[in-house]
Amino acid sequence: MKKFLTITVIVLSMMVFVACGGSSKKEKIDPTDEPTSEEPTSEEPTSEEPTSDEPTSEEPTDATDDEGCTGISIDLNTLSMYYEGSFYYAGEDPMLYLEFYQEGNSNGFDVTEGTYDLGNEANSNYSTCTECVSVMSDYVEDEEGSGSYEKRFFQKSGSLTVEVIDANGEIKGTVSAKLIEVTVNSETYESTPVEGGKCLKIETAAFDSGVCIPQCDGKQCGSDGCGGTCGTCDGQACSADFKCVPFNCDKLGEVSEFELVAEDSWFGTNYYYDAYTTGNGIGSASIPDLLEIGFAVDELKKGTITLNSDTENITDAYVLLYEDYDLENQSIGKYYFQESGTLEFTEVKEGTLESKGKGSFRLVEIDTDYIPVAGGKCFEVENITWDTICVPQCDGKICGDDGCGGTCGEGCGEDLTCNAAQTECVPYECETITLSNDDADKTFNSSYKSYRTTYTPNTGDATLDDLFSMQLFYVDPVLGEHNLAGTNYKDDAGIFIFVWEDEQAKSYFQQKGKVNITAYDETTGAMTVSFKDLRVEEVTINSSTYESKPVAGGKCYEITDTTLTYTGEEE
Repeated sequence: MKKFLTITVIVLSMMVFVACGGSSKKEKIDPTDEPTSEEPTSEEPTSEEPTSDEPTSEEPTDATDDEGCTGISIDLNTLSMYYEGSFYYAGEDPMLYLEFYQEGNSNGFDVTEGTYDLGNEANSNYSTCTECVSVMSDYVEDEEGSGSYEKRFFQKSGSLTVEVIDANGEIKGTVSAKLIEVTVNSETYESTPVEGGKCLKIETAAFDSGVCIPQCDGKQCGSDGCGGTCGTCDGQACSADFKCVPFNCDKLGEVSEFELVAEDSWFGTNYYYDAYTTGNGIGSASIPDLLEIGFAVDELKKGTITLNSDTENITDAYVLLYEDYDLENQSIGKYYFQESGTLEFTEVKEGTLESKGKGSFRLVEIDTDYIPVAGGKCFEVENITWDTICVPQCDGKICGDDGCGGTCGEGCGEDLTCNAAQTECVPYECETITLSNDDADKTFNSSYKSYRTTYTPNTGDATLDDLFSMQLFYVDPVLGEHNLAGTNYKDDAGIFIFVWEDEQAKSYFQQKGKVNITAYDETTGAMTVSFKDLRVEEVTINSSTYESKPVAGGKCYEITDTTLTYTGEEE
């Protein structure tokens, strides 16, 4: 991905416009899940999982109370936030979870400050608890490197106090609890005590997931050190001593022509107008700077957009400047965000983000929380223009890509392809490849209904791997013969066949052929499938629409008629 802001501004930028921020009611966690430092997953172990059988200071001690409960010691200084204002964890084995499912809180989180009875009626079962304490223990790793905890303990009684919750959802407080061994229904989340199970006891212990105390004494503006601001300077800059003063900005120099780019991310496809400074940059003279107009809409309309610095109320477009945008070394020097100004769209291509227009705006240096840097630089951009409306290039061409996502002419017939000059439809001249039916070469991925195998001979670079892939996407019925002629990867359903050459450096998609599935087990994915007259051709794939388009003059492969048998995956 191009936007490599070390997870900082890029992530914040996407969150602003995709509404990923805030807090919402989470599902209860699966008993086998374990938190990581990133996104939730129940398949991969964390880097903090037990690595040996040696006891640690966090394992249950031998001390027991009058009720036979074993005292445990978990270093709550390691408490980490998993979901902001909702879910926290500490330790390894045992691992302690604090979860909150309160509703209607004015602070936007699922937890508020207060003292909570862990033994009241609602909190007596995991399916209904609003303040929940759990402990997982006895982690077992499987042969594939994943694993799960064999035992789970849930609160029977005790008290949980949240003394402070900061603006980022970090919490500080104390907990004391008696926990009993339980099982948890993975669908209803109901917890059931284990007959004859063990019990654990947590003596009163303090926890702090990293509460931040704002530091704003004597400051009119700038960062408070906790992701917030000590105040804003309407129409003024924030000085190095945190005072509001008049702006004194430099002029941004010349930039290249803007280009419309699309980038895929976990949040979807994002669109930008990108231009680079020319000549000496604003930071290092040898590293370019990137000026970017980004969008929070899927299509544009004529008119003027007023820019502001309030990230909670961004309109259809926004402006960012990246100083010393070093793509080769994956680094960026400083970041600048709009403070004021306008973007005027004088002409737009209907249904797209292509447009002509002009803009004037002020950009101020920001930190990773989008707070203006006290004493930071600023730049004035005056009367900058753009033209990103694509004009089809089809002069002298009868087929192939028009350069704007369309096709020149009416294309070629089923057994003809467009030559490299796009001046003639010519017969296919394809090499032949043979698929491997060796079990060691075949794989099945149940998550994507994807069947893969190798093929011979090796194509492209002989030192790089090649792969054949078939994916079933909402195919119903699966059994029977399927004709691939006239299909496209953008289709809402179907059988999609790719040949990936040189470790996916080149992609080849089905052009014709028949797929006959004679045996299929929906539970395991086991399949017997035959291919007849299968041809794949070199294509490009649109990152947003997934449309597959043949490359004019590109290569093609014809696949030897064959039958493959996949064993699938056992439950």
